[in-house]
Amino acid sequence: MEIFIVVSATLFLAAFIILTVYFIQTLIQIKHTARAVEILARHLDAEVSKADRMSDAVSGMAEGVGKIAGTFLSYVAGAFSRMFGGDSTDSKQHEGTADSKQAAPPAR
Repeated sequence: MEIFIVVSATLFLAAFIILTVYFIQTLIQIKHTARAVEILARHLDAEVSKADRMSDAVSGMAEGVGKIAGTFLSYVAGAFSRMFGGDSTDSKQHEGTADSKQAAPPAR
């Protein structure tokens, strides 16, 4: 019985030492992984801030182009209106005539 206890204790001690070695190796690997993730997060943060600045610049340009295009199109619409007789007084004179009113469709 004494031999069994000594062998069991020796095996238990050997297993505990092996487990401790693997646990320490795992902790070292976790430490390296945490450093790599931190470095990656810093680089990613720098890239995201660059993308934010670029997005803000593009948004500002698009807003400026939209204002310019709106102003240009309003001038073009006004020019066409004047060129093709879009005068509001003509439409008011013809409001009461039969030509300007459409007949209602017949009921079925």
